[in-house]
Parts: sequence; C-alpha cells; structure tokens
Amino acid sequence: MTSRPLYQAAVAELEAVLSPRVVSRSLKEGLAHIGATPEELDLQGLERILKGQVYRQLQVTMPIEQAKQTITELLERLKQQGNGSVSRAPTPAPLEGQQQAVAELKEALRPFNLYFEWPEVQKLRAQLQLLEKEQNEGREAGNLLRQAREQLRVVTQKLEDQLVIQAREIGELEVMVDGVRALGGPKLRRLENLLGQVREAQQQRQLASGEVERARRIGADLRKLLESSVLTTRQETPPDDGAIIEIDNESDEEPITVVQDDLEQEVHARLLQIDLESEEHELAALEAAHRNLLDHRPELADRVAELRGSLEVGEPLGERLSALREEFEDATGRLREELEAELERIGDDALRFRHHVDTSELSQAVLVARGVLESTLPALHDIGRIRDLHDHASRRAGEAEAEEEAAEGERRARLREQGAAIERMNATLELHRNDAALVAQVEALQDGLSALQAAHAQQEPVPELLAAVRRSEERLLAAAAGEASGGQQTARSRARSLLAEFEALPLLPEMRERASSISEKLATIGDSKEPHGRTSDQLADVEVLLKALRLELKEAYGERLDAAEREAVRLGEVTTVERIAQAREQLEQNAFPNLHEIEGALRGADDRRRQEELIELRTLELEATRFAGLGIEGFDELSSLLQQAALEPRSGGILSRAWLQLEALRSTVEQRLESMEGRLDGALAELTRVEKLNSEDVEEVRRILQHLDSQRGSLGRVSLGLRLELEDSLQHAEGLLAKLSQEYEATRAIADQLVSGNFIDDMLGLLGEDAARPDVESATAGPPIVEEPREPYEARSGNPKLDAWVGSYLGEEGVRAVALLAQDGRLVAGRLDAEPGATRAASHELMTQLARLGAELGRGSPHLATVEMGSLALITSRLLDGHRLVVLLESSSAMSRVLHKLRREVATGPGKTSDGSRFAG
Repeated sequence: MTSRPLYQAAVAELEAVLSPRVVSRSLKEGLAHIGATPEELDLQGLERILKGQVYRQLQVTMPIEQAKQTITELLERLKQQGNGSVSRAPTPAPLEGQQQAVAELKEALRPFNLYFEWPEVQKLRAQLQLLEKEQNEGREAGNLLRQAREQLRVVTQKLEDQLVIQAREIGELEVMVDGVRALGGPKLRRLENLLGQVREAQQQRQLASGEVERARRIGADLRKLLESSVLTTRQETPPDDGAIIEIDNESDEEPITVVQDDLEQEVHARLLQIDLESEEHELAALEAAHRNLLDHRPELADRVAELRGSLEVGEPLGERLSALREEFEDATGRLREELEAELERIGDDALRFRHHVDTSELSQAVLVARGVLESTLPALHDIGRIRDLHDHASRRAGEAEAEEEAAEGERRARLREQGAAIERMNATLELHRNDAALVAQVEALQDGLSALQAAHAQQEPVPELLAAVRRSEERLLAAAAGEASGGQQTARSRARSLLAEFEALPLLPEMRERASSISEKLATIGDSKEPHGRTSDQLADVEVLLKALRLELKEAYGERLDAAEREAVRLGEVTTVERIAQAREQLEQNAFPNLHEIEGALRGADDRRRQEELIELRTLELEATRFAGLGIEGFDELSSLLQQAALEPRSGGILSRAWLQLEALRSTVEQRLESMEGRLDGALAELTRVEKLNSEDVEEVRRILQHLDSQRGSLGRVSLGLRLELEDSLQHAEGLLAKLSQEYEATRAIADQLVSGNFIDDMLGLLGEDAARPDVESATAGPPIVEEPREPYEARSGNPKLDAWVGSYLGEEGVRAVALLAQDGRLVAGRLDAEPGATRAASHELMTQLARLGAELGRGSPHLATVEMGSLALITSRLLDGHRLVVLLESSSAMSRVLHKLRREVATGPGKTSDGSRFAG
C-alpha cells in the first residue's frame, strides 16, 4: 500500500467510530506532531498518531480498554491491507522540495508586507530568512518549515479577523456620518472621503487602520460640534441670560450659533459621553497594539484594567491616556533590551551544550526571536518555548556531563582492573610457559594477552577482549590443576582459576568495594605456608563467597531488568522490551547482559519523550490561548492541568487529560457556533417583521445583522475568539429582537384600539387635520390632506425656557404642530389648530390611550412611539413626570431628523416645568 492510500484507509476506518470532523482534526494534529504529510505517512507514523491523538478522542466516546482494543484492531487491519509493509513515499530530492516550499512561502508573505509592524509577520519573515540560510547551506529544516507554514496560517487568520472588524467599523462610521451630515462643511467632506477610502480598501481585502482612526477622530469632533450647538438659519434674539458663541465650522458658510444657557450642564454631559467613547476606543486600540507587551508585563495589563474601570464610571482619562502610551513605549524599549540580552546568553549556551545534546531547534528559535526583536516584541509564548528548550538542554547537558564523568570514572576503573588482570595473567603465563603439557593453552593465552596489552597501551578498556583472555587463562589453569602433582601446587592453580572467575564477573559499582576481600584472599591462597588442609578450607570458603556473590549479582541484574522493562513499557519502546526479554534469557543461562547498553537506550528514549511532552505541552498551551478570556466553562480546569504538567517532568498522563479537556471545550464551542448561520437567517426574517417600529433598537439590530450577513463567508476563516465575539453580537441582536417583537405586538394591539375608538380621528381634529382613519402600518395609504388649517390655538407654560424648548420643534422643517400635554390632557405648552373649548376632552381621551401605549411598550420607562398615517407622521414621547410631547409632521421624511433631536434631549433632560421638576429620560 502506498502512503496516500494508507492515509485514506485510516480515514475510512476511523470515520466508522468517530465523526468526520474529529477524525480530520486528529489526523491533522498528528501529522503536524510527527512532521509528515498524508503522502509521507508510513505505518510507524500512523501508529504514533493512532496511539496519541486518536486514542485520546476514542476515550471520550468509549471505555479505555475498548479504545485500546479499537486501536489494536485498526492497526492490524491496515497491516493486512498493505501486507504488513507500507513505505514512505519516495523523496529523491528533499532539498528541491524544500526550496519550492520556501519559494511558495515567500510569495504568500508578499501581501503581508503591508503589515510589517505585526509581530506575527516579523516572526514569519525571520523564519523564512533562516530557512533560506539552511537551504543555501544544503541542510534540511523540516521542523522549521512546518513552523513557518503554521505561522503563515496565523498571519492569514489575523488578517481575516481584522477585515471582519474593519467591516464593522465601516458600519459604525456610516452611522456617524449620517448623524452629522446636517453640519456640512470641509470636515464632513474629509470624513466622507476617509470613509470612501476605507470602503475601497475593504473591497480589496486590505486594512486601512490609519484612515479608520482619522475618521473616528474627525467624527468625534463633528459629533461634539453637533451636540454643543443649535444650528439655525434665521436671526433670533437670544434670552437676556444667554450668551452667543460662534464656532468656526471650517467652511464658507456662516458660523454656527450656540446659545449657552441653563442647558450647559446637559450639553456637557453629552460631550463627556463622546469623549468617554473616544477614549474607550483609543484605549482598546492601544491595548491591541501592545498585546505582546501586556502578556510579558501583567502589571501594565492591570493598569489598562484600572483605566477601563475609570471610563466605566464616567471618569475621563485625559492625560493618563497619553502617559500610558509613553509608559508603553518606555516599557517596550526596556523589555527589548532585556530579551536581547537573555537571548544572546541562551544562544551562547546552545553552542556550548551542542556537544552533549542536540540544540538545533533551540538555536533556530533564538535566531527567529532575535529577528522579531529587531523591530517589535516576540510573543510570550515563543519566549516561553525558548526558555523551556533552554532549560531542557541545560538539564540534559548537565546530565550528559555527569554521565560522561561517571563513564570516565568507570573507564579508569576498568583500566585499573584491566591492568591488574594483565599483570596477574602475565604471572600465570610465566609460571606455566615451560610446561610441555600446556603448550597449546599457553600459546592461546599468549596471543590474547598480547592483543590486550596493545589495547591497554592505548588507554582503552576492552571488556570483551579481557573476558576472552580470562577464559583462555581459566582453561590454562584448569589444565595445570589437572597436571599438578602436589597439593600446594593444586591449590595455587585452583586459586588462580577462582580469581579469574571472580574478575570476569560484571560487578555493579555498589558491589565492588564489598567484594574486594574475595580477590585479596584468592591472591594469597597457594603462596602461603599454610598446611594443605588449611588452604583447602580457605578455597572452600572463597567458593561459597563467590557463589553467593554470583547469586546476588544475578538478582541485582534481574531487578535492574525489571525496572528497565517498566520504563520501556511506559515509554512505549517495543524494541527495548524485546531486548530486555533476550537479556533475561542470558541471565537464566548464567550470562550477564550489557545493562549499560539497555539503560542508555532507555535514557535516550526518555529524553526524546520528555522533549515530545514539552512540545505537546506548548501545543496545548497555544491551543488553550484560543479559549482564554471567553468565559467558557471548563477552561480553568484545562489551565490547572497545563500548570501541573509544566511542573512535573513526566507528565504524559496529565497531558492526556488536558487533551480530553481541550476536546470538551471544543465540543462546547462547536455546539454553540454550529447553528449560527441558521439563527442569523431567522433573525433577519424577524427584523423584516418588526422594523416598522422605527426605533433605535431597530437600527442597532439592523447594523448588527447586516454586518454578520456580510461576513458569512469569513466565519470559517476567522479565529475562534472572533467567531465567539460575532456569536455574542448575534445573541445580543436576538435579545433586542425578542423585545422588539413584544413591542410590535403591543403596538398593533394599542393601534387597533386607537383606530377602532376613533381616537386617531379625534387627535387629527385636535391637531388641525380632518383626515380619514389612517392605516397605522402603511406609510403610503391615503391621499395628502390639503384642507386649510383653522386659527391656531397656543398655550404658554409660564417658563420661558420650557416654552422656547417646545417652540424649537415648531421651527424644525416639516413640523405642523407641537403639543406638550399634562397627564389630564391639558395643553401645557405648544400650538394646536383646534378650538380652545375642544382641547380638554379630546386631549384627555387621547392622553389616556397614549399612556396605555407607553406603558405597554416601555413598561414604565421613558419611550418614543411613532405612527405613520398616509402623508402624515406622528411622534409621541412620554417624559418622566408624566407629561407627553406630541409632534405632528407633514410627512414621514422629516421623522428621522426630529427623532434624533428628541431622543438626544429626552435622554439628557430638555428643560424644567414651571414648578421646577425636570423632564429627564
């Protein structure tokens, strides 16, 4: 089976037990982890993926034992399909493929040169520069290439996020332009030009952040101008207690005249709100631009939170915002210097450690980070990864140095042992050199000893050769013992044979000092003047000791093999487990295996596993950052697991639990997001039904839904955080729609009552219009009313400021009549066209119905209601003290302008009644 069919076969098998989405993501993560593509995947790599990422997913849906069995059976089936042999796809020219990949990445980076200041772009540029260097020097850099491809994905996703945000800002700017259009002048034209530039950039999928910020500043200036002024085209004499201020509107038009009186406090409140909104946006932009700095310096993030709290309580930041910007710049400079010094030190360590451990990945990461530091700050995650790699390399280098020292000590000890054995075997050789019966044994020992002496002269211990020479000595001594004619000579030969047997034992370091007494006894046996019987007893004692020592050594080797097997199973080192089984067989046959080789292999495997766990931990941490700050249940548990894994050197089990928790978070989010488009369609349909209410809530819902609808194609490309942010805005719109739906139904019910009770006819008569019963939902029903008005009926409240405020609506273009009505229907101020005697009864009935309408819609809160009646339009607004302002318009075209004025003034307090109580919303 070729590699691509292997991948496809695995997909088919896995989709029988897991959802296609989970299978796709698991295989993608697994391929990234082992550094392969679907075409390069072999059976060994697939086994790692199945026992890693896929196994964790299976544990979510089935018991652990069943998950293990599923993996085993799946692997067996794949082996059978490929006859047990699946090879990696041929890659005859890896450097050519790498060169092509680098060229493709450089081309993909080209559009992002517009965003040179992004740290993400700087990182990708640094990675590409390093890749080109590796390519030019003829080295493969597969891991770095994978990192660059992942970084390209990060950069692309950030651009998608920013384009969606820019689309939302365009909508906000359009609303801003509409709100200040009445001012006219060059500033408005500049604002409109900037908006056009941003729209054009959006169409070309480019960002125009500078234009957006300038447009916001100009828009804020114009809003403040609009809120703090009364635009007038006629000459009026201001009240005696007022003052006239002329504001230059930067145009050829006459200056705007602002009358300052007791409304100054309300004007100040409105201006303050604009300043707060501007500062809030500026603070958010500052925070986004210095995101990496805030991650490195949490105390600065606390400062941002503190300033945001001030804005929330209505306290402007003023100079504190400028001071924060300077503080950010200073902190960035200091941090760059600190990181540069730290990275230089780590780079030097990497060069020093490379004699003991592979530091290529650490060196590459340092070079990339220093490339980013040339113009901006690297991400905390990248610096954290470098620190982890450095800690691991430092620890591993220390361990390697200790191992080298121990190995050197062991080598010196073996050399001493080897020298002593050579000296003793030379003595044995000299003792039996002239024995005619032992010529063959003497020659064999002579040959082996000559080779051993040559190696020893080079200061090289050769255990295998030493063991072979010892066996030659044992054969010589055994033959000599058989030829011996005297008891003392026999004892000497036996003692030398036992000494050779002792020295051949591969004693563990902790046993050598204790066992040295045996060699000392054997060295003296046969040379002493002890009686033959005494010597035989000594030899018997030594034989007992030697036998016990051999049993003890065998038991110690068995324990070490047990420990090694447990470690090999934990690490999943199947080959080492098989090697340990062979070592057990050797031990059973009284041959001691090479423990050093087995345990060395396990140390290497453990080092690789720790490195893999470190990479896995960093991958998990990076994935977890996508959920940070989103308020998703279960994120705190994931964070706790990751902190625990970072503190424990062997964290495989903890990481498995963390992967399961991450998958649970993903499932939660996917369930929340998967119905988003359907919900958006439903919300748009509901908006069509309730948009006749013509309220601010309707406008807000329309802006939200239009933005979401325009960004449907981007939902699959943006980051998880932005998708959830968009879902939150949809949820907010759905809440407003639910409220609007209730208002719409209540409006229909009350309007039906008004029509059925002829209250609208009465009102039209009250306001000077003899019209047919209107259609409250149609803006086109009925012909224009052209009857001549009756003599006007006017009322004065006795409060000049209040009368002037009500009269200001009569001065608006398109306004036919204005009435400020008390709760009992009494005309407090304004002008009607009905007979004075008819006003009280009619207005009382009308007021009763309008009060019911306001109670249904606003549930006691201040509320604006609008009714379109053929060519006429009606606006009513209930004020806090129960009074109601009624404005009759000649056409619905003037409604937007009057509504804006009324909403603004009702929200901030338009004036005072004659008894001093405030009309306030």
